[in-house]
Amino acid sequence: MTPPARLRDAYKFFLPLIFMAEMMTISHSVIHAALARMEGPQAALASFSVGFATHNILGSLAWALPFVTLAFLRDKATLRSLVRFNAAVMLFLVVEYCLVGLTPVGDFVYGTLLGASPEVVWQAKWVTFILLFQMPGVLLRSLVQAAFMLHNRTILITVGTGMRVGSLFVTLPFFARFMRGGLVGAMGQAISVHAEAYVTAALAWRYFRNLPEREGEGEPPGAGAFIRFGWPLLINMLAEHLVVFAINFFLGRLPSPDRALAAFGVLNGLVRLLLSPVRNLAHTAQTLGRTREARRMLLRFAAQIVLFFSALLYLLFYTRLSAWVLGDVMGLNVDLSAYIQPGLLVTLATGLAWGYSALFRGLLSAERNTAPIANASALRLVAVTAFGGAMLLLEGVNGAVFGVLALTLAFGTDVVVMGLHLSARQPAPADVPPTAAPEPGTRPAERAPAGRA
Repeated sequence: MTPPARLRDAYKFFLPLIFMAEMMTISHSVIHAALARMEGPQAALASFSVGFATHNILGSLAWALPFVTLAFLRDKATLRSLVRFNAAVMLFLVVEYCLVGLTPVGDFVYGTLLGASPEVVWQAKWVTFILLFQMPGVLLRSLVQAAFMLHNRTILITVGTGMRVGSLFVTLPFFARFMRGGLVGAMGQAISVHAEAYVTAALAWRYFRNLPEREGEGEPPGAGAFIRFGWPLLINMLAEHLVVFAINFFLGRLPSPDRALAAFGVLNGLVRLLLSPVRNLAHTAQTLGRTREARRMLLRFAAQIVLFFSALLYLLFYTRLSAWVLGDVMGLNVDLSAYIQPGLLVTLATGLAWGYSALFRGLLSAERNTAPIANASALRLVAVTAFGGAMLLLEGVNGAVFGVLALTLAFGTDVVVMGLHLSARQPAPADVPPTAAPEPGTRPAERAPAGRA
């Protein structure tokens, strides 16, 4: 039996993911800052914001794949099954993105549902279509990152993300010569993901090559096993991005919809820039949370991580530094900065809710008990929709404030539902679920044969 994970194991696994998540979110903020300095910045920011939010919904199946890959990747036979499954997912994504980006469906989504102006609708449709071309890189990245996590080589994920950020400083100025508005941001985003994926795939090749041909007996898991494990996670990813879409839906019904949409896009990007590392508590818990002792350690670890990022949030959003962030860093004009400022002052609870939502999702995934994740996801949508309906009854609502409060409510709903389930179902001290990853430093081939897939 392997010893339980220790606090230092969690930090060794998690710390590189902090830099990865920060750089990934920095890449979004770099795009926002570039668009804010273009001609017609409000339309550019609004179109990229709503286009990217829709892209996140359309790509929800792809966002769930890293959890599926981490749970099943143990041998070459399963790797081949995962590659075939990814190819089927890609065909599905092509249909989705083309419908929204190239047909009147996009006019309905952006114009009728979100209430955006004709210029924003035109740009947002092209943003959606362009972002389709990043999805092969996203699917490749899901395989690569799982291999790194299983070998406790998360530092290599950070290397690839650095390549992603660096590529933006070349692609954004280049495409700004030929395109306008949100289209520039979409091109930069798509190319940066491919740069990240190819660099990390080259680094991960030796891990794939050294996988055993088959671990355990019987046929390797196929699409059915992947779907049974992954559909609640798909619902979770879909709900997470539908929450942002729902927020944009209600913002589009405010008296100044373009300003509200642009403000929330910028503020949402800033919040994710500071807090995105806490989402990696999910992968940390899924990889290390195998025993009761390890889970108790992860609760302490999560408290330390959330406290650190909450302090960072306070420093940048609740002090005089906030004016520097909005004006000098993001390049916003005085009007948009003043509109966003009140939203900064209601963000402190967001990190707490987001961190424990990710932790509990990872603990449930480690058990292969993902159904409660779907239940929490459905309830978060209900909560945000009810909150948005109540907001429409009020006058003078600030879109930035509403957006942050709705995000916090969504993650808080997750924490309550999944936390109640985990507290009612405690594993035995030596309970090692069949999806457990190897201890840091070991390879999959060194473990006992996996259980039923």
